[in-house]
Amino acid sequence: MNSPVLDRPARSAALIGAEDEAITVARKLAGLFELDAASDLISRSGLLGVSVPTEHGGIDVSNTVLADICSILTEHSTALGAIVAAHFVAMEHVRSRGTEGQRTMIFSAALAGARLGGVRTLRDGGQEVAELSISPRGLGWRISGELPCTPSASRADWLLVPTRDNAGKQASMLLPTRIGGLHYVANDCGPSPSGASQAAERALFRDVPVEGDVLLHTVPDKAHPDVPPALELLLEASLQLGAGRRDFQRILHLPEVSAAVNDGDALAIGSLSVRLAAAEATIENAGRAIDAAQIGAADRHRVSALLAATTACVTSAEGARDARNLLGWISGRHAVNASRPNRPAHIDGLLRDTGRYRLETRDDEPDED
Repeated sequence: MNSPVLDRPARSAALIGAEDEAITVARKLAGLFELDAASDLISRSGLLGVSVPTEHGGIDVSNTVLADICSILTEHSTALGAIVAAHFVAMEHVRSRGTEGQRTMIFSAALAGARLGGVRTLRDGGQEVAELSISPRGLGWRISGELPCTPSASRADWLLVPTRDNAGKQASMLLPTRIGGLHYVANDCGPSPSGASQAAERALFRDVPVEGDVLLHTVPDKAHPDVPPALELLLEASLQLGAGRRDFQRILHLPEVSAAVNDGDALAIGSLSVRLAAAEATIENAGRAIDAAQIGAADRHRVSALLAATTACVTSAEGARDARNLLGWISGRHAVNASRPNRPAHIDGLLRDTGRYRLETRDDEPDED
């Protein structure tokens, strides 16, 4: 692939050689993180290359390890975890749907420290973001529109953009973050040392011409689940788990909590501890299911991965919600409303999709693997 659109400057990064080393690097990066050095630290750490397949020179860590990395980073900074999660999700899109030339280019760059950003798949309130429309232009395409970005996407090297052509076919487009006609608006969305969530910046495309070879293969329809959506749910679960753990540690160190804590507080803290442990277990299970889906050819592997990732996402979101509520309750900021689920709006959509998959596969033979 010789497109200048995907031709980026070379850089160097550390080489991580094992999964436990990747976890150690993530812990060190979280502890040393500072706003001004964010992009450079992430790029030089070697973390951005750990999901590269072995045939392309990487170590292809398990998806459970990817989730662990994102969770660890989120415990320190919400935005930092989201930055790395967005990169891993975009890498999976390239792995699952990229051409051989795209995979060779992107995986080599990731090993050298290049980072991929993306657009948010959900708006505030849970409304799905529509893909950008693309129209043919010679041997390439022309793209216009506006989409919300993942944190610090403008500082990444490439941006993964969902598109839909005139025939209604969906595909992702891999674009450099700095090309003519592409602008970023709204908040800077840089990571916060305090871990505070910041509003997304938005990518504004103004009649941007792009080469044809930046388009990945067509996205399968919802009736045939694919690996990238499952990984996105898994890493969303890991971000929720990281946030829940962070709030849990804050609870344990509140001045209001002491060794002489009352029975009600002790019960609430113990229940939260169990819920977060359950969330961690579902994430581990989903990671293994996605590992199997990446190598398995049957649809049932991908359906199992999506269902397991949905379970992890819902369980982790509810654990993070309980942690936020308990932190506010014990510190006196607000009361817990136990009668209202108060879960993220898009979780209901995930539960509906799970119900549909369960109904569609209810007559299938049990998996004997």
